[in-house]
Amino acid sequence: MTTEAFPEDWRELRKRPEAEDAILKRVPSLRSARHIVRDHRERFDGTGHPHVLKGAQIPLGERLFAKADTLGSLRKSNDIIAESSCATASCR
Repeated sequence: MTTEAFPEDWRELRKRPEAEDAILKRVPSLRSARHIVRDHRERFDGTGHPHVLKGAQIPLGERLFAKADTLGSLRKSNDIIAESSCATASCR
C-alpha cells in the first residue's frame, strides 16, 4: 500500500501501533511484549513505522514477529484465493 494511493487508509494504519499498545498495556501478562507488537511494522530499509528504525536498530523480536505476521497474511490470502476458486469451479 502506498501513501499516495490510499492516504486515508495509511493514516488509519499508522494509528494501529498506539491502539495495540494501549490494549496490551491493560493485560499484565503481555506488558513485557508490548514493544514487539508496537514496533513490528518497522522495515529493514527504514521505511516502517512508528519509530522509523532501520537495520540493526530493529530488535530481533520485532523482526521475527514481522515475519510471522507476513506469513500469516500470506496464508490468509491463499485461503481466500482458494475459497473464491472453489466458488467458481466445481470443488466438490
